[in-house]
Amino acid sequence: MKRFLVHKFRDAAEPLEIYWLAGLERSASGEWIVRVVTLGMESQRVDMWKLPIGMLPLLSLGICFDDSGMLLETQSRGEIHTVTLPNLANGLEITSADMPPRLHSFFDYSPGVQRLLRYRTNAGEILIPTIELVRYLLLHNKTLANALMVPGQLITLYQFEPIGTYDELTLRFTSDMPVRSLSRDFALEFAWLAVHPEGRKTWDSVYRKSVDQAYVSLDPPAVSDAKIVFRGIERNGVWLVLEILHISGRELPCKRLLYGHPSFRRMCRASVTREDTKDGLQRKSTSGDDVDVEVDDEGARVAAGQTAVDVGAKSSEFAVRVPIQKIWTQLEPPQSRTQKKPAEDEGACAEESPEAAIPKLKLKIKGSVGREVRGALVPPLEFRTLEVFPWDLAGELQALADTIRIMSGMLVDTEISMSLCRLKPGRAFSSVGRRPRACLVVNILVMNELPIVLLDVDRGGEWALSTMSLTFLEHTSFSDIEAHVKTVLDRLVDRGGHWDTLVDGELSKVCRFTRLPKVLPQRGCDAGTRYRVMWAWRLASKLGLPMKISATKRGDEGEGV
Repeated sequence: MKRFLVHKFRDAAEPLEIYWLAGLERSASGEWIVRVVTLGMESQRVDMWKLPIGMLPLLSLGICFDDSGMLLETQSRGEIHTVTLPNLANGLEITSADMPPRLHSFFDYSPGVQRLLRYRTNAGEILIPTIELVRYLLLHNKTLANALMVPGQLITLYQFEPIGTYDELTLRFTSDMPVRSLSRDFALEFAWLAVHPEGRKTWDSVYRKSVDQAYVSLDPPAVSDAKIVFRGIERNGVWLVLEILHISGRELPCKRLLYGHPSFRRMCRASVTREDTKDGLQRKSTSGDDVDVEVDDEGARVAAGQTAVDVGAKSSEFAVRVPIQKIWTQLEPPQSRTQKKPAEDEGACAEESPEAAIPKLKLKIKGSVGREVRGALVPPLEFRTLEVFPWDLAGELQALADTIRIMSGMLVDTEISMSLCRLKPGRAFSSVGRRPRACLVVNILVMNELPIVLLDVDRGGEWALSTMSLTFLEHTSFSDIEAHVKTVLDRLVDRGGHWDTLVDGELSKVCRFTRLPKVLPQRGCDAGTRYRVMWAWRLASKLGLPMKISATKRGDEGEGV
């Protein structure tokens, strides 16, 4: 996630964790807002905040904000896990009061009436908050979030197409859909929720089942053998899903998709770049900017051009890939009366363009995720929540995540959380082929001990890189740990994927670096559970983590494996 500031959270004067979402309500002005419960990461104080529903696309449980209100890239709780559900539609709806008491504490407060879907699987019982399923399946930008609880609002975002399945489907977005949030993945997701019978049934059910209620509910779509990758917490064989990262298995409503927008225009004789054919107009990137979100009930001013911020943590995948094409409006080039400059002069001008000469600065952009209303002063802000390339969790990173999950079950007085982060772009090491290179960040907090962080970078592209352990030299806040981890990963990219120069630098005054070259030698699917149990025990021993007596015996038995 990119740097993103929520002005309202500064009032807490401490880092905050999104701890629970307590449904929706209408404000005095008639706008829909989401009730957000936060946990102070220093005071352990529980507070309720009322934020515009336009914020919901990025609000998953466990995400954190520092004391300045900045969204952090790593999460404070939850392990990454994968499970296959026989059918997504077959979940049993329960209330938060039905959850096991030790799974997710509500402290001295009532558990409330929020809805969850319960699934029984071979991997244990899976509980998915309905509001999280709504967020993942339907809310891919703030425009969709603002339309969710307004009957008929979805129809204003595109030229209506009857619900059904097509050989070829043409989606024509209206100017009410911000062009900067559009992408190929977004068009596919929109086609599913607006035109596919299961997707549209799911969209319409949210308003019908949630209006005038203290909770959010829905009719989940029928998706057979739905493979779900999620970040969650587990107690005694019961998993609570905090954030859905990936769901596969849904069907698209067409075999070929075309999509257009009033802003998709180009000159007939203009050359088409590779970027044009892929994602359309050149986006106004804010990936390096600080974005200050103004959270109020007045909404955003009406504006055609909206700043879009990448806050993607979920990926999109359907059962079958289909061809997708953008529809362009062809324009005739204007007739110029001035004489065209020679090509060499044009090249010289391009070299000395003012834009190239001025260094890029970090900007602070104030924006609103509320509905656009006449007379409002704050400019609108849009989100892009879908990853361009899905996280490939079927390989090395998932294998280590599974091993660490096994290790966590062996430990006492220890909290473990996992996060997936993208390395910063711009260098050869930043990507694997055409997808961003990912890093698994594991935070380990032992009671009354100093924090430990494990960094395991995707080894794609034949990159031999050891897992790195960071043991902090003093007790450090979660937000400071996040900042140091980001510095380590940024420097790793700058140095071409080598840990060498990090160990003896300035960071050595903050933490102790330890290379772990053989954390899990065999990471393929052939490595069985017994093999991973043995290496989980070895990893816990290397890190000096407190283990249960039964786990110590199990590790001794596995030494011969």
